[in-house]
Amino acid sequence: IECYDSWTAECPDEWITLSQSEGNCPESVSISIAPNSDKEDRTGHITFSCGDRTIVVTVTQGPSPFIALEKSEVSIDGDGGVLHILYLSNTAVEIVTDDEWIRMIDLGTEEKTIAIEVLRNLSDAREGHITVTAKADREYYKVLTVKQGEKIDHPAISFEEGHEMEIAGKGSF
Repeated sequence: IECYDSWTAECPDEWITLSQSEGNCPESVSISIAPNSDKEDRTGHITFSCGDRTIVVTVTQGPSPFIALEKSEVSIDGDGGVLHILYLSNTAVEIVTDDEWIRMIDLGTEEKTIAIEVLRNLSDAREGHITVTAKADREYYKVLTVKQGEKIDHPAISFEEGHEMEIAGKGSF
């Protein structure tokens, strides 16, 4: 503030804090802004006054990144398959996994859906992770845990000797 007389600074918004609210010479006033946990922008005002002169400064703050997953954990049997998990976000996200048995599927749409293919498990039960990270703030992320059961042994078909059956009406086996 470059003012050579008594001045005041006022801010009715609780999320904006001023280091000082008055003075009588040029001063630097620090302005602290609390994080915005809302899902939308917010706007506040700081009014500086000196005598009959007033200047209003508008402060607009974007929201903190927001990511919400439909589920934080999913389970699938050893045969694997395709899963779709919805998410909500107010920011662009990056969705990745380091687990080779979980493959990301590109739906080619703007839908907020995580589509994955879980490959067949040929061993013991396992757990993997998919991370959804805000591109604007890499420190903000959510993790989806994928649990897959152990290998499923499918029973073989066996017949007694001499048993006959017709295969799809094409003849006897």
